[in-house]
Amino acid sequence: MMACLPFLYLLGCGGQSSHTVAVGTTGSLQGVDFVPADHTLNTDTGVRCRIYWHTGYNPPAEFVASLKKVKLDTSKKESVKTELKQVGTGYVWELDPVGSLDPESVYFVEVEAAPESEVAMFVTVPATKSRSVSEAPGTADAEDRGAYEHLIKPVVADSAH
Repeated sequence: MMACLPFLYLLGCGGQSSHTVAVGTTGSLQGVDFVPADHTLNTDTGVRCRIYWHTGYNPPAEFVASLKKVKLDTSKKESVKTELKQVGTGYVWELDPVGSLDPESVYFVEVEAAPESEVAMFVTVPATKSRSVSEAPGTADAEDRGAYEHLIKPVVADSAH
């Protein structure tokens, strides 16, 4: 096992904070788009971000793609480790975060090709409280009390009356 430690150290935790993509085309950032789209709310924390160029547009010869999280207490952006892969044969790339994104957080997908840059901002879904199966209704704190499940049955009129 000790012989493997240097190997594991070299591999690190996976992913990179940014990716330089050499395409070799003579395009620009015009026509670039993102999934999730700019200003998307309630994005799943397991999202894979896509960067693509619309038909009729070509990417620049080289660009840098990254995913960043905004630290709400300081408003600074911090890099998120991602893996990048090209999807299909067109101008589509997928940024796959290493691990899940944090709930209720603001993220930016950034594409830069000096002097141009394009970004798409999205917000992840709110965190949900989870309860253990053994926690029965009525035993939760007052702020958490409420119905766990409602069963609504249709009322069928009695035809005899």
